[in-house]
Amino acid sequence: MAMRSPLQGLNIPLHRRSWFQLQLAVGSILVGWLWHRPTEIGQIAVSCLLGGLAVWFFLASPIIWHFGNHRMPIVRGIALIVAVVGLVAFMRTVIPYAHALVQ
Repeated sequence: MAMRSPLQGLNIPLHRRSWFQLQLAVGSILVGWLWHRPTEIGQIAVSCLLGGLAVWFFLASPIIWHFGNHRMPIVRGIALIVAVVGLVAFMRTVIPYAHALVQ
């Protein structure tokens, strides 16, 4: 006869909550702000929203994870290069343009 846990009938979850997704989102927002370090409120909002979304998309989105964990090393390398080049190009062109629109 199997032993029954005394907490089994109390409807208490026996696992810890994972905060990884929230930490990933907060980290992306922080990196988006740190890339340009704006000081005005509108520019801070643009950097946090657009920059954070770009960091998440290019470095942590499911499509990047899919190709980043591919079985062929050449596909993983191409995914890494596309992600880094895409993020740098986005941050150097789109974010300054959006900052100029907010001023």
